[in-house]
Amino acid sequence: MFDEPTQILKNTHGTLAEVPFPLLLEACFRTQRTCGLELKQAALEKQIVLELGTPVGCTSNIVQETIG
Repeated sequence: MFDEPTQILKNTHGTLAEVPFPLLLEACFRTQRTCGLELKQAALEKQIVLELGTPVGCTSNIVQETIG
């Protein structure tokens, strides 16, 4: 089925085609990872901050954009 969370998180770069966003978030949650995720698509850039696997902050270069 899916790789173990530690296998999913072993690479520091990749695409959401390789690891879908929900799977990436679940891996961070299950390993209680404190980290930052940078997502880029065309002109859109988002930074998501996780503490112990829980999203605690999100910024975007487009004011109307949020994590939802």
